Amino acid sequence: MPDMQVDSTARTMHTDPWPGGQAAFAADWTHSVIALAGGWAAGKTWIGGRKLVTLHIYNAFDADGLATHVPSAVAAPTYPLLMKYDFPEIEKACFEANLRCIYRTKLRAVELPDLGTRSNPSLIGFYSAERPDRIAGWQAGAGWGDEATRWPENWLDPKRDSYLQFQSRIRHPDARFIQKMFTYTNEGDTTRMYEEMHAGKDGYALYGAKTSDNLLMLEYEKLQRDSLTPELAAQYLDGEAINLKGMRAYATFNEDRNVSKELVLQDSLPLHLSIDFNINPGMHLEIGQYDPTRDMFTAVYEIHERRMDLRQSIQALRVLIEDKLGGWRWPEMHIFGDATGDAKWAGTGESCYQILRQGLDDMGINYRVRVPKGNPLQIDRINAMNIAMMDLRGNVHWQCHPRCVRLIKDMKRVKTDEHGKLDKNALDLTHASDAESYRCEYLRPARVESRKSSGGRIGYAAEK
Repeated sequence: MPDMQVDSTARTMHTDPWPGGQAAFAADWTHSVIALAGGWAAGKTWIGGRKLVTLHIYNAFDADGLATHVPSAVAAPTYPLLMKYDFPEIEKACFEANLRCIYRTKLRAVELPDLGTRSNPSLIGFYSAERPDRIAGWQAGAGWGDEATRWPENWLDPKRDSYLQFQSRIRHPDARFIQKMFTYTNEGDTTRMYEEMHAGKDGYALYGAKTSDNLLMLEYEKLQRDSLTPELAAQYLDGEAINLKGMRAYATFNEDRNVSKELVLQDSLPLHLSIDFNINPGMHLEIGQYDPTRDMFTAVYEIHERRMDLRQSIQALRVLIEDKLGGWRWPEMHIFGDATGDAKWAGTGESCYQILRQGLDDMGINYRVRVPKGNPLQIDRINAMNIAMMDLRGNVHWQCHPRCVRLIKDMKRVKTDEHGKLDKNALDLTHASDAESYRCEYLRPARVESRKSSGGRIGYAAEK
């Protein structure tokens, strides 16, 4: 990607920050660490970009008006997310401040030529939380961490913990005011970000914003609230945090409403195959369908045996289709599963999905592999399953047949650990539900994306 110069004629001005948490976050020039925890589309990224540019301008010159060349830094869960969400807000904020802005691809940074020179440029660096090893060897005066609750964590090795590494870099000695800013939606009460901001530390300030605070997002907020469970609505719209310590992962599952022996496969719908690739305790396959007219998932059969490998599971699938179900008669098969299944097996040089494709080709089945390039977060899969099993209005969108015994066992027993992650200590749990949650999250994610932008603007002559 070449360096990109901003086309200022394409930019428009916005309004002031929304009253409440967004405005208080923008106006905080006292605390060394501040955070804005808010609902989806509450304007967190919007205000984060503008506050960072404001700080960058303030730090660009010392008290005598001499250039300091102090850099700033932005971090997000991944580099693609940085470019999709954070770079545009930095770019727009620079235009609103009447500053030229050029993205330097090789540097992975935005250069502000009006604040520096060719030999000593004024830079805002971009960093991915996926690469904590690269969050080292530099200093900045201001730092903004976006969606920090979704950063990878490493509680045992500080060098591989993105939050700790990023915080430690915001310390430039020539900065007039050093501030570390974080914007995020809570992902339970077990993330490092949540614990840091609720520890009562000196110099820390936490602000909150609801989706409904953003008057441009009222229709979006209503759409989401109608589909989320009460607990998820409180977290993702009202900015609160769900208690995840040792709770049931699939808390909305109820055997009376989510299990039915009346379920059968419909000839007119594609057949769905959900897979968890695992040699110990063995492969897990869930067979079901999704009816878009009823917005209903079904899981009707499952395949699993101890130490069953992939080729054995494909043979078991052939037996199920040809012997028990009377042969292939559906429009096509849709395959869902772990994105890492595209990695090659050391023994054969083939990926799991290549082996599966060969087996389906041999059976003469038309299929589509519906697997993303990267896996969604565990919390996204859990949320999608919980909402499908019962939404806010009490509607059920997921049922399974009682013959899916391992799947039902998972729904009843899988819990989260002390860090809010799926507890993987029990060898015989999580695999069936993992397979099914890949399908559910792919077709019916918890969050409906909005194409609208949020409003808010801060001044650029803020005083310390």
